[in-house]
Amino acid sequence: MHSSRDQRPGKGDVTPTRILDAPDLADDFYLNLMDWSTLNVLAVGLGTSVYLWNVQTVADSGDSITAVSWVRGGYNLVVGTASGRLHIYDTLSCQLLRTYGKHDVISSGGGDCLIYHRDIREAGRRPFGSGSHQGEVCGLKWSPTKDISTAYLASGGNDNKVLVWDLRANKTSPLWRFRSHTAAVKALAWDPRESSRGSMVDEIDTGSQVCNMVWSMHSTELLSTHGFSSSGEHNLVRIWDYPKHATVRSLNGHKNRVVHLAMSPDGSTVVTGSGDETLRFWRPFDVADRRTTMRSELDHGRLIR
Repeated sequence: MHSSRDQRPGKGDVTPTRILDAPDLADDFYLNLMDWSTLNVLAVGLGTSVYLWNVQTVADSGDSITAVSWVRGGYNLVVGTASGRLHIYDTLSCQLLRTYGKHDVISSGGGDCLIYHRDIREAGRRPFGSGSHQGEVCGLKWSPTKDISTAYLASGGNDNKVLVWDLRANKTSPLWRFRSHTAAVKALAWDPRESSRGSMVDEIDTGSQVCNMVWSMHSTELLSTHGFSSSGEHNLVRIWDYPKHATVRSLNGHKNRVVHLAMSPDGSTVVTGSGDETLRFWRPFDVADRRTTMRSELDHGRLIR
């Protein structure tokens, strides 16, 4: 991977602070190939390998990567592959800890329309399953809370539904169902200030496929990434002033739809990925304190075998 020269941006910038080449980054709406850990390490799935920005290359499994997600704490990384396997890596020792067939660990959704949940500390326990989607599970997102036992899980599917689950009672049916969408739902983001109303409170027509969303940690701004647009402005990253419905900034530069997104743990930086095989780092929000800087480049490093 190769990095462009850093720029010095101001607040709410519309130009990237860094651009990295990302060969083999898939242009696939249904994949989730980037995640940023609480320890400020970015995981990226490229082809059959996973790369850690700031550390090393993690895995070359010979199996195409379909999803990456950090376990809370930031040391262990879960890697999903096209064959339906889940691999858990210790990124400090670069060792494979465990491999599960299909999706029977943590919370995972698949093309079989099912969501499975499992505590990785209880390796012998049978996974708990949920199955109310009638299409492939495209997205999963836990509500923001320090105590996972009180969190809600949102799932989006190829059946155009959003379901919200309360897993404390081990119920197999969702707590809430939303059926307003007319296309597959992958982009899910919990408002850090409000997560328990259980009803639709607003709707914004973006005029474009919505690939990802993330809320600012420091304001009421909402970031969304897009592909083809009816307005003629394609492949944008847009910042919304919620609840005013106003676009306050548009970030352009990607040549293909922006299907991958991750945000740094301090909320100051987002990275977007596209089928144009680039990763672009942005500081898009109006953040008062920007003392955190990125000092390392994504490089090839070591392989876990």
